Amino acid sequence: MYFCAERFVENADVSTVRLLGKDHIDALDGMPVVFDKEKFGMVKSYIVQGCEFYLYPVYEEWCTSSKQNDLFF
Repeated sequence: MYFCAERFVENADVSTVRLLGKDHIDALDGMPVVFDKEKFGMVKSYIVQGCEFYLYPVYEEWCTSSKQNDLFF
């Protein structure tokens, strides 16, 4: 599964979207999400402004099964 910024903005509550912020959402878009027998997934590592972060929990409705930038039109 891959984090999808569009699905995140559509499905997450407004306070979560604001808390994460555009820089983080942009960095997370297309990142792999690991679901290890848990209800929630995790983005293990991503970089924003030179700092390393992780994101937990990640809900399945925030994800897609393929990377969006893998699609060609």
